[in-house]
Amino acid sequence: MFKILILLNLFFIILINSCKIDSDCGNSPFTQCKIKSSIVDGIGNVDYFHYKNNLEIDKENQRVLFTIKYDDEEIEQRIVSIPITGVRDPKKDVISLATLYPMGNNKIKGLINYIPKSKSMVIATVKTGVTLHSNGLEKDTFYLPKLLTINNTYSSFGFSGEKFVFNEEETIQYSCVYGGGVYKSDFGDPKSFESKERLFFGNDLNGGCAAIKLGEKQSIKNNKNNKSNKSNQLIYILYVKYKLQETYHKSIHIGNLSNIQAGGETLVKNLPILYSDEVNGIGHFEYSEIDEQLFYSNGKGIFNVDLSVKKRNRIPVPKLIYKSNSVFSFKYFKNFIYLSTNDKIIRISTLNNYKSNYKTLITFNSDKKQSKAISTIIGHCVCAPGFTNNGTTDKCNYCDKSTHIISDNKNTKRCIPLKLDSNPIVCFHSQECSFGKTCVFNKFSKYGQCLNKQTSKQIHKQINEIK
Repeated sequence: MFKILILLNLFFIILINSCKIDSDCGNSPFTQCKIKSSIVDGIGNVDYFHYKNNLEIDKENQRVLFTIKYDDEEIEQRIVSIPITGVRDPKKDVISLATLYPMGNNKIKGLINYIPKSKSMVIATVKTGVTLHSNGLEKDTFYLPKLLTINNTYSSFGFSGEKFVFNEEETIQYSCVYGGGVYKSDFGDPKSFESKERLFFGNDLNGGCAAIKLGEKQSIKNNKNNKSNKSNQLIYILYVKYKLQETYHKSIHIGNLSNIQAGGETLVKNLPILYSDEVNGIGHFEYSEIDEQLFYSNGKGIFNVDLSVKKRNRIPVPKLIYKSNSVFSFKYFKNFIYLSTNDKIIRISTLNNYKSNYKTLITFNSDKKQSKAISTIIGHCVCAPGFTNNGTTDKCNYCDKSTHIISDNKNTKRCIPLKLDSNPIVCFHSQECSFGKTCVFNKFSKYGQCLNKQTSKQIHKQINEIK
């Protein structure tokens, strides 16, 4: 009874702090109340083997990051964060970290990596149309919100199907080419892909990499003086094998970054196996080296495997800790699993009985079948697109006008980044463009691009014909 009263009291606190209209949030139109929204889970197919947007953890600030689409925002998506303990004050706890505007014909899909030291984000995009690319391909894009200037809006640094992990201390980027090898290159530099170093080999015949996780760097002590003069770091590789036009992800392999064969000729499939699930397969995975706990998802849900039992000559047994066929992304952090599934973010304690340790951090109640957002249970407040508090106020009215413009369209204010040519990456009115350019829309788009007046009609016609 006491627990029920605590829960009812907590719900009442959340309810009275929720919002229904923009004015409830304190500084309309710079603060907005969001009622209808949906979590953006993935790209294309939604089965557990395909390329997904990720839920990420900001360990320093103890927050969960994910991609969201607000129903009343026609062109942009947001990367937002909430406390790892859940939303208790809907007016303050949901923070919009980045507004993902389209750029030219880039269609933004969402967050796939968060890089903590530089607070950078890797987002996935699809590029279509004739002004940038001739076809539509999934493309990874390096996004630096702290360096969002006219010289650094979006910078492409990857290719379709690649996954990444980062060593910020040594400015190293490790790339996994789907079905291929694992590569090393400079951190966040698109040019480095022209001369990247192959570490492990994969191809259509032998299979290759599907995803990678970077282990912690460990010191190796010298037996003579017990001093550390070398380091060892492992990388964990999800192996994919093609068979009869199907793909199989069934094993996680271990690569030693301190012991690489010349030319990277070691096949991924020949590396030592950390764990394999030959029956259900492995999709997303997380591995804690400290306590040797493996977590992975597939079409049945999330499994936990205690690999430390190998030291006692016992066989590790997978334990289903969350049953669901729609787990899109999850992260393990400090004895909790954080996961995105359909319409909510959930936290699961890994210390005791899993069934009694579920907690819903936030719910959106989106209707995926109709691709239409349904009202959330409780409205929450966020800054208008692109605006921030600048760390000093809660008025959400900060927009750096040296690198952005303020746009007002259909009673919605936006802080929009400028490109190299001093034009906004999207426009709604010609007066937002620089001298000699006009805002041009194609027939399918709800935003425009600033183009030269002399060629705008010709380009506009070409775009519409292609689409």
